[in-house]
Amino acid sequence: MSNKKGFTLIELLIVIAIIGILAAVVVLILNPAQLLEQSRDSRRVQDLDNLNTAIGTWLADVATTSWAAVLNCTSGTAWPVSGTCTAVTSRAVDSTGWVPINFNAMSTGTPIPVLPIDPSNGSTCTSGQTPNVCMYGWHSSATTGQYKLIANMESTRYQTNQAANDGGTISGWYEIGTNLTGL
Repeated sequence: MSNKKGFTLIELLIVIAIIGILAAVVVLILNPAQLLEQSRDSRRVQDLDNLNTAIGTWLADVATTSWAAVLNCTSGTAWPVSGTCTAVTSRAVDSTGWVPINFNAMSTGTPIPVLPIDPSNGSTCTSGQTPNVCMYGWHSSATTGQYKLIANMESTRYQTNQAANDGGTISGWYEIGTNLTGL
């Protein structure tokens, strides 16, 4: 009579099958693609919020609203507002970037070192994509000095929570600035 201790092949196969089923359920519940979309959308909201704060600081310090009426974006040619954006890929803060403001003119120095770009820009962007997921946009009025910054939200969560409740008029796009409805 042998007194060997161990697992039988059947027991091992059952445990492996249970682990496989649990792993599949976890992957389906967590949906890694949706989590990546949400993380990129979080970055978009943070980028535009920071840029909006920098523009507000610039307006208070430089006390001017003299900028050109432009439709600038970081890539592509599609634009969700009237007009076609001009692709400006420069991230410079000296008025040659996609936001035509000279942050270097501030008495305290520029609040941001470079203009942000969309987290997907350069990896999944296609020129002319409608709507272009991979761009941040700037829309301004030379006569009123009002502006709007926009970014397309990828995830359902951010489209529902952020973009739908930002006060803007473009469905699925996060909008922030001084005029969200008239530009």
